[in-house]
Amino acid sequence: PLIERSSSERASGDVEAAEAIDQWIVPVTSAFIETRSHCQIGQNKFDVIFVSRRGCLRPGMRFTRRGIDANGNVANFVETEQILAHSKGQVSSFVQIRGSIPLFWKSPANLKYTPPVHLEQDEEANYKALSLHVGQLLEKYGTGPKSLVFLNLVDRENDQGKLGEAFEEALRNLKREHRGDALREECIDHVWFDFHHECSGEGGWENVHKLVDLTEEALHAQGFFLTDPKQQRMESQKGIIRTNCMDCLDRTNVAQSLIARQSLILQLKALLGEEGSLEDVSGALGDDFERQFREIWGDNADEISVLYAGTPALKGDFTRTGKRTTAGLVKDGANSMVRYVINNFQDHRRQEAVDFLLQGKVSTYESEKSTLARAWEDVRSSVDIDLWTKLTMPNERNNAISATLSIGLKPRKNGQEKIKREGAAEDEKWRKEFKDWSDGDDREAELIVGGIDFRKFEAFL
Repeated sequence: PLIERSSSERASGDVEAAEAIDQWIVPVTSAFIETRSHCQIGQNKFDVIFVSRRGCLRPGMRFTRRGIDANGNVANFVETEQILAHSKGQVSSFVQIRGSIPLFWKSPANLKYTPPVHLEQDEEANYKALSLHVGQLLEKYGTGPKSLVFLNLVDRENDQGKLGEAFEEALRNLKREHRGDALREECIDHVWFDFHHECSGEGGWENVHKLVDLTEEALHAQGFFLTDPKQQRMESQKGIIRTNCMDCLDRTNVAQSLIARQSLILQLKALLGEEGSLEDVSGALGDDFERQFREIWGDNADEISVLYAGTPALKGDFTRTGKRTTAGLVKDGANSMVRYVINNFQDHRRQEAVDFLLQGKVSTYESEKSTLARAWEDVRSSVDIDLWTKLTMPNERNNAISATLSIGLKPRKNGQEKIKREGAAEDEKWRKEFKDWSDGDDREAELIVGGIDFRKFEAFL
């Protein structure tokens, strides 16, 4: 690649050749950017700039890119920065990151809603990769007490629990290896918050605010970037909070938005020179500023989710309103259905496109494709297929909303070609059953979600 040639020439001292190569390199980024101008708190006006930069070293889709690679790069790595620009010239920013659990693991699509997790059992390989990842984060974001906090939101049971335990043990081994190195030992902290368990027990979704208490000490220790009105640096952020769940999407979005709001209070207190408590500053935000801040976080959550999983984020109603709603639950159900189809039938092709774009070659994912996904490719060669999900309104005869996943199959004008593909006996049986099922009109299967009143919703793929 040109960028490697440029780096090689620059390393050898031939700056002129490197600069000549650089002219042919077009920098691009996969990111979410949103700006809200003239936000107001009392008499103070701010511009809020929000940037989420996606990592390009282990890119990909939800079930085709998980975990870490040998170089310490993780899947769905995103660096999110919220910037406050005061009308008087002061600027403040706070950065946090997300990324897949930094171990060798995968969960390839297999038609189950939650595919099983396969964890690489080579402890030495996991240790080396995790050590590289931690070293890169400390070098980039700084060292100091609690300068690297791993906020882990996965369940403590089943496959998620086993993965979380393996991660916790790997971090424990890493810290044990550096015992005696007080700086490195004090830097790393692991906070395991079982999101689903906490939010389904007594107190419900109010328990999610425990995250603020769990990260408060680290947030104060790390601080944030701050300048004076003349753009001279006054403070720097000294560390990072790294959040993960399984996909680093839905639970992660909720957690990061709460941490971001807590940092927002600290930033505003510094910018405004407020002498009151954090509660006083929080109370002074006003409904309009709160709404805009939540909307930005909701937009960010949706865009990052679309890029990795194919749909807007789940639990978005909490991010945008601060509470769970019935309409939000129904929307989550619809998005989950769309995710299921995309992740099982389309993601391997999307992964190949990403690999070709960034690496100039296509990797082989045949071993990770589900049986149905492979057969699906054969069907696509002979029929035109439409997929969609929809929610239909209740009527006088039926008070329930129906969530419908529809698959429309129409033979091509040239006639349906005979599907030919070598494979296991079960593949042949599946193709025959699918062909028998598809002959005739379009088919629909309905799933009753719940008896609630909600506007018609359609999401076309």
